[in-house]
Amino acid sequence: MAKTLTEDVYEKLRDDIICLRMAPGEKVSEAKLAERFCVSRAPIRSVIERLRAEDLVIVKPQIGTIISPISLARALEVLEVRRLLEPAAAEMAAARISDGDIAELRRQIDRLADAGLSPEAEAAANTEVDGFIHELVWRNCGNAEIRGILIGYRGIINRIQHASVSSQARLSPSRAELAAITDALANRDPAGARLAMSEHLANVARSIRGLEMEGADA
Repeated sequence: MAKTLTEDVYEKLRDDIICLRMAPGEKVSEAKLAERFCVSRAPIRSVIERLRAEDLVIVKPQIGTIISPISLARALEVLEVRRLLEPAAAEMAAARISDGDIAELRRQIDRLADAGLSPEAEAAANTEVDGFIHELVWRNCGNAEIRGILIGYRGIINRIQHASVSSQARLSPSRAELAAITDALANRDPAGARLAMSEHLANVARSIRGLEMEGADA
């Protein structure tokens, strides 16, 4: 199905925010966005409302719309919820995942075996594959409530990852962590999937706390 114009604007603007091409705290001009995308202000307002619901923008009366700041403190709070839900989601997904999804997981992991990648490119690839694995787990867990909660956190998860990759690659997950999750899912091993996901998220928590101690909170 072809994307609507509003959906196309939403995806491009969201990607600009996630990838930090639009900086935290930057003011958003409806008029400039309408001119950029060659649309009226009505679809721009609809897109801004969707982004506001994802906490990617803040709408302030008499001030306007600004790009939300990146908060490591909030990231840690979100991570506490993820550490409660995602290991369980991985455990459930291991019993439900299809052969097709497992094959795609293997292809994604194989992307990380390229020894010719620069450190920056490797960190970016790891982050992309990490996102793919997490969303596949959410999709296969069989619990719509868990999936909905975790999908709601995609914005802050992706922005923190991009911020860290662009600075120090501190939150780039290791290939070993992602391979361990993949192996457990491929082996239809619920207990192993729970453990691998739990250990992965514990490492993410340590990395975020390290950034916080360096005063990186915005």
